[in-house]
Amino acid sequence: MKKLLCLITALLLFAAALTASAGGLPPSADTLLVVEMPSMSAVVMREADQISESKDGSTAYIYRNIDHETFVAFSERLNEMGCELGAYTVKDNVLNTVVTKGAGTMRIVYDNSSLTCMIAYAPGACPEETVLIQGYAVGDIVVFGAYDQDHVESNGKEPIEWIVLDKNENDEYLIISKYVIDSWSAPDGFTWEDSSLRYWLNGAFYNSAFTEDEKARILTTHLDPESFPGYDADPGSATDDKVFLLSATEAEKYFEQGSDRVCYPFGDPDNPGNWRVRTMDCCIDVDGTAIHTAGEKKYNSVLDTYVYIYFQAGVRPAVRIR
Repeated sequence: MKKLLCLITALLLFAAALTASAGGLPPSADTLLVVEMPSMSAVVMREADQISESKDGSTAYIYRNIDHETFVAFSERLNEMGCELGAYTVKDNVLNTVVTKGAGTMRIVYDNSSLTCMIAYAPGACPEETVLIQGYAVGDIVVFGAYDQDHVESNGKEPIEWIVLDKNENDEYLIISKYVIDSWSAPDGFTWEDSSLRYWLNGAFYNSAFTEDEKARILTTHLDPESFPGYDADPGSATDDKVFLLSATEAEKYFEQGSDRVCYPFGDPDNPGNWRVRTMDCCIDVDGTAIHTAGEKKYNSVLDTYVYIYFQAGVRPAVRIR
């Protein structure tokens, strides 16, 4: 209860600051089609855990694991964007209040026990979701999409964390998953162009991991083929993909030190894993070095020839978003 009183105090302080500094009249509703209002996503730098629409046209964004400090930071964001605090109630450790900004209105319900925050935007108001993209810097960790990374179906999908690798002048970002999220045997087509992994990433994974809104942010990337250094093999043709793997060259470019290329499977911080790149027959080993994925040649009695023995390696998808 003490923390909840602190939250109320923070909200009241921000409301008092607004009252002291306010001047003039808010814009007329006739001059505003949609009012951009504060978003919890701008504070926690991740998407809402759940989004739902009501019959009255309002849209509710639900965030879980919002602790006391995060909610206070959100109240400061309300202040920064010139919002006004309306009446509030407190019952059973739940704070319920209405916030306005000009002609825009949103309701905030914060459960201090479950650490859940619901923000419902009335018709004519929208969250400042663009902050999620515009605020990225190289090296940032962002949350985008969700996938069953621990392979425990009963607990649902886990949000995917990504590392921002690059940003161009058009505010387009190259991101790669922070963790190894799955594993895959050597591509059966040998080249990235024909590999089953490429088709899975741009098919089943793409459709499962991203919402329609998230898909709209994913750009198509032109990818040049690459052979493993020292191996005289045709790497195939260039491709245009939504989801892809870095090449070995790109891995060394964006992770300059070998230690930076060391990656861990999701939920296993003690045991680094190798991870695939789209360079033909190549992966990044557990120590961060690029290695050839073909092991020793062994005789295959069915094919009556010698073939390479391949092994499983981790998957770290990459995408470009705007």
